[in-house]
Amino acid sequence: MISKLNNLFRKLFYATRTALLALLVNAFFPSCAALAQQPEWVLIPDESRSAIWRVDSIGGVSKIDFASRRSNSKSGFDARLNLNPSSNQLKLIYSRNNDLWLYDLESRNHRQLTRHGRPHTKKFASVYSEFSAWSPDGTSILYVTKSGEIEAQGDEKYWKVEPLLASFGVKILSLITGEITSHVLSSDWDLSGVIWFSDHKIMISSRGETGGHLDGQLNSYDFNSKEASKLLGQRGWYLGPKVSRNGNWAVIRVGTKAKFDSTEMMSARFDSSGLRSQIKLINLKTWEAIDVSPLENWAGIVTYAVSPSGASVAYFKRNRGAMPDDPGGELMVNKTAVFKSSHAPRIFWINESTLALVNENLPTDDSPKILILNWQTGNVVGEFALPLNAVNR
Repeated sequence: MISKLNNLFRKLFYATRTALLALLVNAFFPSCAALAQQPEWVLIPDESRSAIWRVDSIGGVSKIDFASRRSNSKSGFDARLNLNPSSNQLKLIYSRNNDLWLYDLESRNHRQLTRHGRPHTKKFASVYSEFSAWSPDGTSILYVTKSGEIEAQGDEKYWKVEPLLASFGVKILSLITGEITSHVLSSDWDLSGVIWFSDHKIMISSRGETGGHLDGQLNSYDFNSKEASKLLGQRGWYLGPKVSRNGNWAVIRVGTKAKFDSTEMMSARFDSSGLRSQIKLINLKTWEAIDVSPLENWAGIVTYAVSPSGASVAYFKRNRGAMPDDPGGELMVNKTAVFKSSHAPRIFWINESTLALVNENLPTDDSPKILILNWQTGNVVGEFALPLNAVNR
């Protein structure tokens, strides 16, 4: 009896100590606690192969097949999957029959989230729900329901919108309760590039007062107060924001107008449009903006991504003077060249030292592949040949 009580007290002691330590770490070192929970793998969406690739930091690659989940385009539905993993890499939002579905990688269950989708017909345009952003805690999503206004094949005929759906617009869906709340946002805001950075605030770009892309502005919107505020002082074309896994940093491409010098104009890589672009790292708490790359021609910087903690940014910089059929360049991490490639790969961070580079098949390549790279040492940890899809064949 005494020994049983001793064992019980011992278990209670260790359980209490573990819980207290966890509370202390979360209270005094929240960023460390968040990183400690980060997985050592990344999910890579592969739309062309109807798949998700799970790539780990030691070079392992496994496939999650979504072929059976693709919509039937002949029935009037959009056949794209639009795969969107959560920051903890355990859940996935995808499109099926113009609605949004949730896939849980742990339980392997699929669950339909929205029921707005309609296929296009000879009389009406389609209605579909489009994913916009994950909430910071991964328990809600932001999405928009809208119509496919131009869907006729070839003649660009305008179709009417199905009248039974008046609930178009921006919505927040709780994955826990299923509750949906609607919000009215400015029509010139770009819902395809949203960062949800706090419980009730998002970062979103706009086209600007003149309606032009280069006159755009970066904005913050509060769902509770319904108020918007402008962020940063620079106007430009804000594109492709990506958020770190800990939710504290965002990296974004900013396009501006500038003149070229005579040397740049001699290169086929630099066109006469006068467009420049730059990668910026934004602190989502202080709104400090850090220049990650120098001001380049619009085509000079192609792909980019921010590390889980926000401490590093990787981007692909094309060779100066590269011809259109020679898209080679260097992978840069924190402005330092770490790897050369014959073309621009898609970039995914696995952890702070390891990247997954997805090289799709181009005329200069033998086959598409995934490279797992330790950028600090320059060593390729693993290599996985992707199967040829219909485009590659």
